[in-house]
Amino acid sequence: MEKINKVAINNLETIKQNNITQLMATTIIQEALSKYRLTRGDIENNWIEFINYHDDHKQCIGCTGLDKCPKASKGYVYQIESDQNRNVKLIATPCRFGKILQQQYAILSNVLVSNIDKKIILTRAKDIDLSQNEKLKEIYVAFNQNINAGRKKGMFIKAPMSKEKLLVLGSIARTYALDHKIGFINFPNFIIDLKGRMASSDYLDSLNSIKTVEYLFLDDIGNEYVTNWSRDEILFSIIAYRLQNDLVTYISSEYDLKQLAKYYTIRSGDEYRVKSLIEKMKALCDT
Repeated sequence: MEKINKVAINNLETIKQNNITQLMATTIIQEALSKYRLTRGDIENNWIEFINYHDDHKQCIGCTGLDKCPKASKGYVYQIESDQNRNVKLIATPCRFGKILQQQYAILSNVLVSNIDKKIILTRAKDIDLSQNEKLKEIYVAFNQNINAGRKKGMFIKAPMSKEKLLVLGSIARTYALDHKIGFINFPNFIIDLKGRMASSDYLDSLNSIKTVEYLFLDDIGNEYVTNWSRDEILFSIIAYRLQNDLVTYISSEYDLKQLAKYYTIRSGDEYRVKSLIEKMKALCDT
């Protein structure tokens, strides 16, 4: 029996040494030995860990994104950690795609209120082709000047409704959402939704969240159905509150402020109220 056990142990050791030789011939393990300053002896003492490390990294070869990741823990890859006794431990850390995903989660966690596709707020400036749109390029230049100067002031942006304009706003919002709480609202849809919830308990909560969020993007104002309620109780109250509390606000519209003044004048006698609204927009945003 003792002889059989010795044979089995010898066979296992032969298998182990052959496997280690095969592992050391792979680019994955060669790079690991160089990166972590390890030797064959370290593999011999931590054989299973190196097998797991190799098999994990092998799945990452040629990876093009998390949608094709075959792992149970998508977006993570093993790194080696060794102690003073050269005992190896594998630590799961985010891969390059996992880091992007984590950043996206962090950005979206800072979006406190929104009624648009979250993908818009994840837009990066480098992903937008503005080569044929000088107006949107000017918006970016003005935004960057504000950021570089440390100015806490938003912008009034007159631009036709387009996918490119929305992506530009989204990428600006993304910049703020890296470190701040933001809101991004399509104003016409917000008015429709808010009107449908007037009798509900969260009506005021919805309005207050727009008023108080640190950075706010109000998109497409002037395309909502205007009533005294939508103009005075909603839009005016939002603008007035944010101006009084020095909260950064970006407003976009297809119309300039003169055109908006006409649009918001529903009947005779509205002129003074509308003038006050427009003046507050001018004070709140660079125009």
